[in-house]
Amino acid sequence: MRQDRKGFTLIELLIVVVILGILATIAMSQFSDARNRALSKVVQNELRALAIQQEIYHHFHGSYAPDPGPPDFVKTPDVNISINDATRGGWAATANHAGWTTGLCGIFVGDADKSLGDSGNPEQVAGGVYCSQ
Repeated sequence: MRQDRKGFTLIELLIVVVILGILATIAMSQFSDARNRALSKVVQNELRALAIQQEIYHHFHGSYAPDPGPPDFVKTPDVNISINDATRGGWAATANHAGWTTGLCGIFVGDADKSLGDSGNPEQVAGGVYCSQ
């Protein structure tokens, strides 16, 4: 008896689908991590841009701009920045991205309270952007 086989069996197709599912899961995990890192960098860059604008504002007005920030500062629409403390001697702000819900970044300058992280952390210096995830 001769069998002409012109296709795949159900078992062969199921094995291929399972393998593709495993590969897709790995790829999505890597994609999610890369996306979160990218959004974190967007937030960090926004805080650095805010720091530059705050220094320009301080130069002309003698104090740092309170929330929502200097009038010339244009932020990315999905980045939420909150200036927590702004005085003549310093300022502090926190920020996050609408698409990056697990993290928060912060910056402080001068005598402002540190807005993010442990105050005993020796690596946390004024003007540096720090993120928690």
